[in-house]
Parts: sequence; C-alpha cells; structure tokens
Amino acid sequence: MFERLIRLEEKLMGVDTRLALAEQDSRALHKKIDTLFYWMLAGFGGLYASIAGLLAKGFNWI
Repeated sequence: MFERLIRLEEKLMGVDTRLALAEQDSRALHKKIDTLFYWMLAGFGGLYASIAGLLAKGFNWI
C-alpha cells in the first residue's frame, strides 16, 4: 500500500513539473505574440497610409 502511494506521489510530481514547463512556454509564446502583433499593426498602418497617399495623388488632392 505504501509503495502505491509513493508511485502516485511521483506521478503527481512529474505532472507538476510538466505543468510548470508548459506555463513557462505559454508565457514566452505570449510575449512573442505581443511583439509580432505590434509589428503587424505598424505594417497595416503603413499600408493604409500608402494607399491613402496613392488615392490622394491619383485624384489630384495633393
């Protein structure tokens, strides 16, 4: 009975360490996605400004 309890405890410790590693990976991925999101937002802003400039030039607004 005591051996079963020890095995169960070892399995739970293994699950705990795996969850800790998954949490670290999740935080790293979240930081990377935030950075990529800001780059994407800046790219779309630049694209919007370029299209607006081309339209203004084409319709002789500038």
